[in-house]
Amino acid sequence: MMTANSYRVVGSAGGRSTPGSMTPGTRTPGTHTPGTHTPGTCTPGRRTPITLSNKKYYDIMAASTASTVAIDNKIEQAMDLVKSHLMFAVREEVEVLKEKITELMERINQLEYENTVLRQYATQEALQQIQQPHHNSNT
Repeated sequence: MMTANSYRVVGSAGGRSTPGSMTPGTRTPGTHTPGTHTPGTCTPGRRTPITLSNKKYYDIMAASTASTVAIDNKIEQAMDLVKSHLMFAVREEVEVLKEKITELMERINQLEYENTVLRQYATQEALQQIQQPHHNSNT
């Protein structure tokens, strides 16, 4: 019977496996002594020790991880810079809008005052003309 994590040992010497002797997918019963391990071989459930052949892989992975961290840091710095510029621009725009609102409020107050004064001295005929609905002269 075969299992998903079974192996077939090719060319075992005295029940011990030799490097590169494990073939994934099949297992021949009685050809592997449990608990024996030679560096560079595949044994389910065990970690492969770092050897000269796979040290380069670990070095590449460590360099890749360091590179990824450096890139992530640069992205974070760029995002912080964009955020600070955006916040600065928003604050400037808010100040401009506050000034515009102040100017418009002053203009409204001035027009309301003028309206009040003009209504006091206007004739009844002029006030009636103002109160009638305004018709567009272009129609």
